[in-house]
Amino acid sequence: MKKLNKLFKQYTERGVKYWMNRIGELIAKGGKKIKGYKTLKTESPERWMCELTNEIVPLIYKNAPSGSDENLAATRILSLLYTLWFYRLCRAKAYDCRRPVEVRKQIMERLEEYSAVLFGCLIDESFDSKFFPSQEWESPFVKNARYEPDTAELERQKYSKSRRKKK
Repeated sequence: MKKLNKLFKQYTERGVKYWMNRIGELIAKGGKKIKGYKTLKTESPERWMCELTNEIVPLIYKNAPSGSDENLAATRILSLLYTLWFYRLCRAKAYDCRRPVEVRKQIMERLEEYSAVLFGCLIDESFDSKFFPSQEWESPFVKNARYEPDTAELERQKYSKSRRKKK
C-alpha cells in the first residue's frame, strides 16, 4: 500500500485514503435511504463517478511527469482507485457479521472470480494486436531494439509540451 500511496500523492497531491473516503462522500451525497436497506442506495452511480473523474483528472494532468501520455496517466490512477475501492468494499461487506453468512460467502466467491478475470486480462497478450492493429510489435528487450518515431508520436510529444506550458 505504501507504493500505491506514494503514486497517488505524486499524481493527485493526496494519498489513497483521501480518495477512498472521497468516493464514500460522493456516494453518500447522491444516495437515498430506502426502506429495507441498511446503507444508502445509489440510483445514479455515473454521477459520483463523473464528479470524481472531474476532480481527479486535472490533478493527474498537472502532476504527471513531463512527457507522460496524459490518457495513460489518468487511466492508470483511476483504474487503480476503482479497483482498490471495489476490492476493499467487497472485503468489508464479506466480513460484515451483520450480513447473512451465505451472502458473505457469495461476495467472496464473486471477488475470487473477478480476481481471476482481472489477473487473466493483465497477462493475456493474445488480443493485443487486435486491440491495437496499427501498432508495430517488437519487444524492447530484444538485441538491437529499434526506435523509429512516427509522425503521430512526434506530434503527441509536441502537443504534450505545449499543453504543459499553458498550465
